[in-house]
Amino acid sequence: MFFVTSVVAVIAYLAATGAHLATIFGDRPRLQRLALVATSGAALVHLVLAGLLIADKGFASVFEIRGGVTLGALVLVVVYLFFAFRFELESLGSFVTPLAALGVMVNVVGTATGARFTLANEILGVHIALAFLGTGAFTLACIMAIVYLIQEGQLKQKKFGPLMQRFPSLDRLDAFGLRFVGTGFVMYTVSLLLGLFWAWRHAGLALDGRSGLSVLTWAIYAIIIQARITVGWRGRAAAQLVIVGGLSAVGVIILYLTRAPA
Repeated sequence: MFFVTSVVAVIAYLAATGAHLATIFGDRPRLQRLALVATSGAALVHLVLAGLLIADKGFASVFEIRGGVTLGALVLVVVYLFFAFRFELESLGSFVTPLAALGVMVNVVGTATGARFTLANEILGVHIALAFLGTGAFTLACIMAIVYLIQEGQLKQKKFGPLMQRFPSLDRLDAFGLRFVGTGFVMYTVSLLLGLFWAWRHAGLALDGRSGLSVLTWAIYAIIIQARITVGWRGRAAAQLVIVGGLSAVGVIILYLTRAPA
């Protein structure tokens, strides 16, 4: 049942991705509504999958690396749907839905191999949960930054094609991106402090590559926020650094996935 539901969720997200891409290159409002309906349907299947995961492994699955990726992907989609319906940012779905499909597939592979990260204690669990939420916010900010660069490039080249019409304006992308950066930074900061505290208590603060990359991710976004507050830094360079930070945050998750004990 779990595997079948996972496959259905992946197919639903891929179908939603196709619908979102069609809305970018085709002037069809009906396709836009279809894309949102498809994404909402995929999210419902994903929600059922999350319920099956928790029923099988308990609430501790929320704090496991692979289970956390799947549940984090669901949160990412739910947040996207809220902003899509509330602020008309539905065009970003072409970036969100494939990431959600990947998040579901990660847990399917983890279930098949039996690789999973076991919850050690409450502090570590909260650390992991906040890390996933923070990474989700950074991912949304990264998507905003990518679209920002696309829009800016279109403006510089004076190409007013379908992409210009479908994606939000530069000011809206910058404003929403900053919100996600700020939200993610708060959660990531608390997560990092809890992680360092846990490492100090259980491993004598023996840091590895994963910890180092986590600190680097935090530092990147700290620089972005500080520069924005002090000098109002924004534009192409800021968007590029947001993307670097997003890739760094995702890199931390990948390192934990590939090095998590069986």
